Amino acid sequence: MSLTKEDIAQLKTMFEVMMEVKLDAKLEEKLNEKLGSLLSKEDFYKSMDDIMTELKAIRQEQLMNTNRINYHDTKFKEIDQILAAN
Repeated sequence: MSLTKEDIAQLKTMFEVMMEVKLDAKLEEKLNEKLGSLLSKEDFYKSMDDIMTELKAIRQEQLMNTNRINYHDTKFKEIDQILAAN
């Protein structure tokens, strides 16, 4: 019994499907291996929220310190003016 052209075409199609399935599985395995160490979307957003909260606190503290420095500078200038007048 010999294979007909139709049999060969069907075998070729089956082979292509099998190879595609195996390649997809291998690709998924490799992607999971490479991407497995990355943070999940939820973990990433949580860490970014923590960082942004800390940054906001630092900016507020910096603003408060700047205001204190400006206040003290003004007071020192007033004292210098009083001392210079006497």
